[in-house]
Amino acid sequence: MNLPDTLIIGVASWRLAFMLVREAGPLEMFARLRTRTTIGGLLECVFCSSVWAAALLWLLWHTPLRPVVYVLAASGAGLMIASWTGVEFKQ
Repeated sequence: MNLPDTLIIGVASWRLAFMLVREAGPLEMFARLRTRTTIGGLLECVFCSSVWAAALLWLLWHTPLRPVVYVLAASGAGLMIASWTGVEFKQ
């Protein structure tokens, strides 16, 4: 795996972990996942969840679902840029 691929998966894993741990999601599906399932305890820490997210996205990288990783990476990069520039966004 080369450096660009690693960076893409890294940003995508941060985005996926942040979404699952900190956001309600569409129709509050991430919030329900955290409260109503047995895996909810695994979704309390962005740092911890990012390890599992990275493993999942690395597996997806080697399937036809690679575009999902690109979408998460693009979203993560956009949110990081917004954060660095001081743009306020609703969580």
